[in-house]
Amino acid sequence: MKKPFDTYNGGKAGNGTYQQIINHIPKCDVFVDAMVGNGGIVYNLALPALTHINDIDPSVIAKHDVGCSSTNIIKSNVDYKALIIKYSGSVGNVFMYFDPPYLFETIKSKRPLYRYSWTESDHIIFLSAACIADFNVMISHYPCPLYDDMLKGWYTHDFQSITRQGLRTERIYMNYPPPVILQDFRYLGKDYRERQRIKRKIERHIKRLEKMPADERTAILSSITVKYSATTAKFIAPGHTVENNCEDHTAKNDYEILNRSKIFPDAPLNKKLLAMDTFLIDKIR
Repeated sequence: MKKPFDTYNGGKAGNGTYQQIINHIPKCDVFVDAMVGNGGIVYNLALPALTHINDIDPSVIAKHDVGCSSTNIIKSNVDYKALIIKYSGSVGNVFMYFDPPYLFETIKSKRPLYRYSWTESDHIIFLSAACIADFNVMISHYPCPLYDDMLKGWYTHDFQSITRQGLRTERIYMNYPPPVILQDFRYLGKDYRERQRIKRKIERHIKRLEKMPADERTAILSSITVKYSATTAKFIAPGHTVENNCEDHTAKNDYEILNRSKIFPDAPLNKKLLAMDTFLIDKIR
């Protein structure tokens, strides 16, 4: 698949950017790119059996040609909250990636960068909704007090990203611990030099295995499987949800703490989102 646009504001296709993000995506059965934009992640990731790409801008999602993909890819043009509802309680490992518009105060440009820009209220509602999700969620944004406060307790990782305005620190927020088994190991390493070192190391080990007699090679692979299969199965077995050892996912703002237990705990997720949406809009106004 090919990226639909040559350049894209806030895109994650830059060298050194998509690798850092992909290195924190755990093994999944379903990959959802809820704000796909130029597809910097989805076009560089080894995709699972089911992938769902979405963008609120119909002119953007229409540019994505997924017909040549070898995996099952769904396209949609809906609000991100519809995706949270759709995949809540799903069987199997669901991973959802959000790349929202940057909070205006965090960007150097003094003009709007997006056709569908967000107000601070939009960001508050989004972060509150993300905290209700019952599957693995990653959010990318520049570090800022609003995101740090509302996603308190989430695992974070910072890296340097080249933008049109120069080098910036990007932060990814994850509601799960650092993953051990990744969806895609091809970009393992903190920078190009380390990625190349690991790649060459893997190639050397494979060449050594290929030169061995078949029975010796099988014996070694069998021993590796016996030693590590229990650990591996914990993360990649179909239908397994990666255990979350982080603090309870709680969205904090100036008005009230919003989490799964406070918004009608016995109500379906769509009712919780509606209640949260109405509550926050009312308080923000």
